[in-house]
Amino acid sequence: MNKKPTTDKGAKKKKGQSAAERNRIERQRQSEIDDEIQQLMAFLPPRPPQKMSRNDVLKEIHEMVLKIKAEQEAKGLTLADYFHVDGNGNPLPAVSGEGNAQANTADPSSSSKN
Repeated sequence: MNKKPTTDKGAKKKKGQSAAERNRIERQRQSEIDDEIQQLMAFLPPRPPQKMSRNDVLKEIHEMVLKIKAEQEAKGLTLADYFHVDGNGNPLPAVSGEGNAQANTADPSSSSKN
């Protein structure tokens, strides 16, 4: 009496639905990341339309941020002049209702540092 192992078709279907749900969530997450990248691209210099990979865009944004950071440090400004920072100088997450908006919009050129 050799019995063939039975397969639980319901379990496979359930597992497939789980994978489909994971795929849907991942696509949604990737779409949200792409939307954020699109918003960041507004800060890049104008350019002719071209197709760029996500990594290329992020690399260009990173290079621009490093350039701006170097320019600001040359003026004697630090992250603490723009953001709330912890004791180690690391920026803290923005919290709605705190003074971050005011700090972020302050004109660094009007700073009274000499």
